Amino acid sequence: MTPPSVADVLAMAGEQILTAARIAWPGAEVTSGPVTPSVTSYVQQVDIDGRRLYAKTSVCGVSLVSVLRGACGDLAAVCARQAAYLVSPGSLMEREAAQLRTLAGPAGLATVSLAGYAHGVLFTEPVTGPTLADLIQTEPDRTRELLALVVRDVAEGLARDGVAEAVGRAPIRERGISGTYQTHGGPGGDLREEDSGRVTLGGEGDGQPACERCRAAFRMATSSTRRPRTATPTSSGFFPRPPTTPPCTRGWLTCPVRGS
Repeated sequence: MTPPSVADVLAMAGEQILTAARIAWPGAEVTSGPVTPSVTSYVQQVDIDGRRLYAKTSVCGVSLVSVLRGACGDLAAVCARQAAYLVSPGSLMEREAAQLRTLAGPAGLATVSLAGYAHGVLFTEPVTGPTLADLIQTEPDRTRELLALVVRDVAEGLARDGVAEAVGRAPIRERGISGTYQTHGGPGGDLREEDSGRVTLGGEGDGQPACERCRAAFRMATSSTRRPRTATPTSSGFFPRPPTTPPCTRGWLTCPVRGS
């Protein structure tokens, strides 16, 4: 099996965006713009009768990195799986569109404006001004304050009337993140936790013990699924400091957790 090439996957996703734009705005002049780099979804600028928007789509409901590594098969398999995914209920982009409506609606939060959704593609308006990353980079001493403001505003918004009802009606198959963190794919194989509690690299039942740094990263990622959901501030801020571990014995370029 030969994984699909970058060019083939990008061409397929780009054509999907053009099709969706023509469905959402029949008769409009649609022009493709530059692609925004992303490891998870395909994001591209589009002009609809001169109106600049950003289009976002998901390929088979997994990250682009996974698709390019062959997780969904060769190009023919990816195309077939993508065609089925586009008509399946509760796709990632459909859910993200519902999330934006909820955040801007009953939650009352200032979010990116949803311009439309069609054929598995989410269209949003451009946003001007600095990002949170820009603010932190410019004023690193305010990192704790800025993150606390984000947490406070989101928490207050999600607690408002109507939010729980809107989320409850959403077609979300996964109601928790536990399943997401059972395995972490990487160039060297899957990082997984066996029933015995041992973190291994490789196939189920025949994996090799993971290095100490990978074990620590895996424990951090899965710790949120083992403790109560109520978070409290710590002495260092809202998020605990990561554990100090020696450098990965496999090296950064070959560490299995890289890119996952």
